[in-house]
Amino acid sequence: MGKVVTGADATAYTVPYTITSTDIADSKFTTNGSGGGTITLGNGQTLAVSNLPTTVQDAAGTIYQADDKGKLTKVGSNSSNAGTMLATANLTVVDASKGTVTFAPTSDMKYAFDAWQKAYDGNSNWSKRYETLPISGQSGKYRVSSKLMVPGEADKALAIINLNDKSLIADSVRFVNAKGTLFERKKITDNSCELSLVGGPAGDAQEVYAIYPAPQGEGQGVRSYTLGKLLVATYEPKTINLALVPVNGAVLDSKTIEEELKKVYEPLGIDFNLTTKDKFEYEALKTASLKVEGSGLLSVYTDQMKALNAAFVAKGDYDKNTIYLFAIDQPESQDGKSIEGVMPRGQQFGYLFVQGEKGDAQGLTAAHEIGHGVFQLQHAFDHSGV
Repeated sequence: MGKVVTGADATAYTVPYTITSTDIADSKFTTNGSGGGTITLGNGQTLAVSNLPTTVQDAAGTIYQADDKGKLTKVGSNSSNAGTMLATANLTVVDASKGTVTFAPTSDMKYAFDAWQKAYDGNSNWSKRYETLPISGQSGKYRVSSKLMVPGEADKALAIINLNDKSLIADSVRFVNAKGTLFERKKITDNSCELSLVGGPAGDAQEVYAIYPAPQGEGQGVRSYTLGKLLVATYEPKTINLALVPVNGAVLDSKTIEEELKKVYEPLGIDFNLTTKDKFEYEALKTASLKVEGSGLLSVYTDQMKALNAAFVAKGDYDKNTIYLFAIDQPESQDGKSIEGVMPRGQQFGYLFVQGEKGDAQGLTAAHEIGHGVFQLQHAFDHSGV
């Protein structure tokens, strides 16, 4: 997940002046009525933003998040101390004699988090997808977790601190990316904290290190210890035009489908421009079920599917840049089992079989089939070696 190109963070806005705590305390926000507005700081400076939440960096290199109400909160800074920590640490080895830091999602994390799972042990296909670092004095490996971000936004992660050197203090652990940005942290418990993060350029990733800056001895300066690492990968957000098409009066719960799609795909930086078409009358399916062949990787358009697709296109309410999901009654059973949906990989048209299905089930089926059709995903059980 994610490759380092520049390794840098990047805010949506930069300003040529320094923002002070007083400027923030006395700031006001005026909405523009369309997701953005103007932030007026206590010093009288103004910043117009097109959408919220967003991020801004001031002339001193301090990074702030503007929340959905335009309120600024510090999330990071360019610090000479960060540069010293990076320069005096071995970033390629986790110093477990001092301790380790592992990362996890927070309860209100917006974007996705990916950690190594115990079930992956012994599987070379999964192993090669996760970076590892050697652990000093041990034969095991430290698995590097990954965090998804989108450009210009901030998010959080949970850092779990386990110190083996009891002379060290958990509150002294710092979090810094390879370019020298020091990220803010908020204490949660004696051995955990909430870490602020900022996205970078799309298609880039940041290496964020958990570092303990510890005095090595009088006159010898500072020696830093690497306790953990998190890969923060930034992807361009994506909006998908999706149309639901009820066939022959099939009942759809469009609102719940939209909510379920948001739950599944918003953490991946994907949203949907969802519309529901007027019901589509199609005579061939009034007396027969839709024939289905395969599922996911092996699914193909049957002749009946091709005819349904063509009839809808001929109706004239068609856009080549929109994904279509037809809602129809349950088809004939496949291998003795009824199925809830199908969408060939990499294709524009999919099918939801909604007879007796509640809205949340319809939504999960829609999300599943879009995974096949739009993102060309296959079932894990269809993939050799998984």
